[in-house]
Amino acid sequence: MKSGRLRASTKTHARIHAFPFAGYFQHGRLDGLRLEKHGTGKDLVIDLGELRLSTPPVLIEHQGRPAERLQAEYHPKRLRFSNLSWIRQEGLYERLETVPVNHPCRSLQGMLVWSPAAKEPLFLMAKRAYDEARLMFSTYTFAEEQRQGPVKPVELTRDWSPPPPMRPGIVPVPPVLRRRYGGDPVRIQIGRRVFKRRLFIGSLLEQGNHRPSVDAVLNLGEEPSRWVPPGNQVSRPGDRWAEKGEGKSGMDFHEIQTEATWVLDRLRDGHSVLVHCVAGFNRSVTVAIAALILQEGLSAEAAFDRLSERHPWARPDPGHWLQLKWLSKISGVSADPGRVR
Repeated sequence: MKSGRLRASTKTHARIHAFPFAGYFQHGRLDGLRLEKHGTGKDLVIDLGELRLSTPPVLIEHQGRPAERLQAEYHPKRLRFSNLSWIRQEGLYERLETVPVNHPCRSLQGMLVWSPAAKEPLFLMAKRAYDEARLMFSTYTFAEEQRQGPVKPVELTRDWSPPPPMRPGIVPVPPVLRRRYGGDPVRIQIGRRVFKRRLFIGSLLEQGNHRPSVDAVLNLGEEPSRWVPPGNQVSRPGDRWAEKGEGKSGMDFHEIQTEATWVLDRLRDGHSVLVHCVAGFNRSVTVAIAALILQEGLSAEAAFDRLSERHPWARPDPGHWLQLKWLSKISGVSADPGRVR
């Protein structure tokens, strides 16, 4: 059985970890949680079903909305996370044994693993239910253990799709670039030219009090940009504040397309654009990926890879990711073109 130990972050930079068992959580089903004490230490044991696809997922229209149809099998898996520094086990995850097997909190969508600068590794389990359960913990060591049980075939039609894992490695922190432009650059081809500093992705959390040197700002968060005067929505007439939700309240296909078109209209006119939300993980990333799909004919996967080169925190939520895959489909993308190098 496999085991592993995570590396520490640096004193000045966060690190996103490549977790070898991430695939178990991408489509997984949570079967059990158990804490075991060992002297003064604690281990967390997670039982889950790894979803192995029998055929590639099929994008369909279901009840008037994009959906994904799967044929697959659940395979029993068990992981042990040893010597926890701490654990936050909240909501339904405190009493998982009382939760029905088909409850959304058992439907897993990933495991995020990162170390903040000068801090120990953090694990956050992503699931379909957004508010009813939370599991977050810290440890360096983990291992797979034997777990017996039947393999269960399953057919699913769902309105979400697990996004790609975040790009592993040390997270760059370009302070001068972010102060000037308000975020990280995204390469984009417009006509025959490749622009490395025309489209930017940012977050409210990293903003200063001075407006960055861009021609237009699209704010997708629930608060105004930090540099906007009190009582105003935007600092310039050409900016846009379009508050969008996440999870169950996330953007549908038409909203994503509308915001991406707004961005592209300005980029094609020769203007620089900053797209930001609160954290710079989800909403701003979703719209920027959509802009790359529409502008360059990239697949959702290729657009994600492009954006995460300079913005590794990128992670559209599973609802948004399905909408992006649907946008690729209706745009006629059949492969993973990537003209810009």
